Amino acid sequence: MRVKILPFGRFTDFMENPFFIEGASDTAALMKIILQRYPELKDSTFLIALNRQVITDNRTLQDNDEVALMPPFSGG
Repeated sequence: MRVKILPFGRFTDFMENPFFIEGASDTAALMKIILQRYPELKDSTFLIALNRQVITDNRTLQDNDEVALMPPFSGG
């Protein structure tokens, strides 16, 4: 299974854009892999979107899913 990761904002300063992760069955496992690869994220606050929907719980991943990592933002 291959998942596309899309970093946004300041995360693009130290992450490939996009990059791919293989072998994660759910978003919790995926985040563990991402945090190992990019320890700079450890103390960061960010939202996770799965296929363009912000999620707050663990979700099962499917092949070719897109996961976006988005730092805090405000609108106006």
